[in-house]
Amino acid sequence: MDATDLDYRARTRSDCIPPELVSRLLERGHVDVVELQAGRGEWFCVLAWAWLLSEQGRQADALEVLAPYLATGWWTAVVAAAELLEGQRPMRRS
Repeated sequence: MDATDLDYRARTRSDCIPPELVSRLLERGHVDVVELQAGRGEWFCVLAWAWLLSEQGRQADALEVLAPYLATGWWTAVVAAAELLEGQRPMRRS
């Protein structure tokens, strides 16, 4: 996993499941799909899955989901983890 590649893919939404689709999956009850895709490294699914875990009081599990991204030093992941720890939903980023 490379921070530069992660940043490019998240910014351009190329080769990934876009956040709008992740939201739609969750709205329609497909939490299992989001969890599966998070396990496969889909960033926006990872972010949503981490939030779902956090909302269930499972902050340690949520941070574990984010850990591989934090290990790269990718600033977006660092901000996401900080927002998660503060209990603030992430701001919509383009």
